[in-house]
Amino acid sequence: YNTALQASKEVKNKTQLSSGTTTVSYATVQYIRERAEKYPNPKILLFGLGEIGENTAKGLKNHVEYTSLTVVNRTIEKSHVLRKNLGVELASIDNLEDQIKKADVIIVATGAQTHTVKSSMFDPDKKQLIIDLSIPRNAEPSINDLENTDVIDVDILSKKTKKTIEERKKQIPLAEEIIQKYKS
Repeated sequence: YNTALQASKEVKNKTQLSSGTTTVSYATVQYIRERAEKYPNPKILLFGLGEIGENTAKGLKNHVEYTSLTVVNRTIEKSHVLRKNLGVELASIDNLEDQIKKADVIIVATGAQTHTVKSSMFDPDKKQLIIDLSIPRNAEPSINDLENTDVIDVDILSKKTKKTIEERKKQIPLAEEIIQKYKS
């Protein structure tokens, strides 16, 4: 047992096997952190609390400095649980447009089959980052044409996670070598 722990520790310390991000939720968190200079202490709006939305909220709470994190969800019960567990602010879906206008970063993670976030909901003079994690995409494509918005979708973030997985695969031979040393 002790040998297994030692091998595990050495694999973790001497390889890149556990580095990087492998989920879209955490890739979103990393993406926001990497742009902290452009969006310092942002007001974040999270629209949608499926598995990806909830995991993104947890990652934001633990790894991003923000002014506020507001959640809008179709079912209010799930929002209340998240408020209790993470201390997020809640807003009604009826106030979605107002919340979008207030936010610096908008994360769309709904399961809708149509565009739920429209270009008409944005203040054209406000600099905003829109991250659409929905499949199919829920942010209207014309949002890309707004001058002050940066739009990122799940495909861009998925490339980041795929790259991490490829890098981790390259570390497997080194990890196996370390494990073999402890087996002897």
